[in-house]
Amino acid sequence: MFKSAKKISHVLDVGSQKLWLLSGAVVSGKLTVLAENKEDYAGFLDGEFLEEDRLVEQIGEIVAGLEIKTGLSVKKIGVSVPSEFCYSITKKVNVTFARQNKLTKELLDEIYESAVDGIEGYTPINIEPIVSILDDGKKVISALNAKTTKLSVLVNVIYAKKSFIKLFNHAFSLAGVDKVNYINSQLAITQSLLGDCAQKVCVVDIGYLTSSVAFARGRGIENMYTFSIGGGQIEVDLMDAFALTLPEAQNHKKTIVLSLDTKNAEFYETSNLGKTRKILTHTANQVVFNRLEELAYIIGQCIEKSESEVGAIYLTGGGITQIQGAKDFLAEKLGLTVNILSPDFLGYNKPYQSSFISLLISQISQ
Repeated sequence: MFKSAKKISHVLDVGSQKLWLLSGAVVSGKLTVLAENKEDYAGFLDGEFLEEDRLVEQIGEIVAGLEIKTGLSVKKIGVSVPSEFCYSITKKVNVTFARQNKLTKELLDEIYESAVDGIEGYTPINIEPIVSILDDGKKVISALNAKTTKLSVLVNVIYAKKSFIKLFNHAFSLAGVDKVNYINSQLAITQSLLGDCAQKVCVVDIGYLTSSVAFARGRGIENMYTFSIGGGQIEVDLMDAFALTLPEAQNHKKTIVLSLDTKNAEFYETSNLGKTRKILTHTANQVVFNRLEELAYIIGQCIEKSESEVGAIYLTGGGITQIQGAKDFLAEKLGLTVNILSPDFLGYNKPYQSSFISLLISQISQ
């Protein structure tokens, strides 16, 4: 299989709970995951990794493990940068030419890069057009090969914390990786799963410890917000409410059905170490409702801040999408349609797989 792949890409998805390393390629015309290596780690909170030294070691371990599985050396890798480590700015750039000019890729790249500002502690990692207006008033996402005397373009620049880049460059250098390409995780998701967006689209990615709300348009992210609440907090809530261990709370969360009629004395059953206990359905559901109500409020505030007209939300990530009824609850609270966003990819079609599959697609398409 590896011999039939013309180009093999390696990517590392940095989640708030798990590091997920993949090798993939286009084989016989289809995107194929050739190998994967994943590992839980301490994660991050409020823009800081909880165990940096151990993280560097784990990156080396999973790279070595993937090299053993594939028999290939990892020399180039694409890395997702969580939105909590990023800063997104949209800026308008106006250009006038002496005569009608054909807009080549090189010229457009130069124009887009003029939107980059110096921001202390941050470095630009992704530069994408939102919308371009030509001299005849025509609006396009990409003005590539267009002929015009004037160009007005809205450019999105995503910056990553220099401390993030420094940490991962160091870890990959120790692991023998020569080149690292960074892309914001939300940008990878929107570009790979939704494509170019003529209208503004809201993507809500709820992870284990952190979540983000992104408003995508064109090929970029027009607005982006992050907050330190995710599916892990629901597990903590269940632990506190019912004196559960973490494994019990994790298993119990998977059995929650928010649409159940809880007027009668119905029970969930949870077990750990061979012991089974019953938890009143109404009480357990209310614990989850309370946390989801907080999430709905924060998402609503992000929509209000963005001053965006949003008709629907795309919900992805592994934080709450496995809870039956969570999507409908958010839709009711927000007064919006909520759609689950997942990869359309054989064997990798779950919302929690959106981030790393999107990352792989983004790197293979380069």
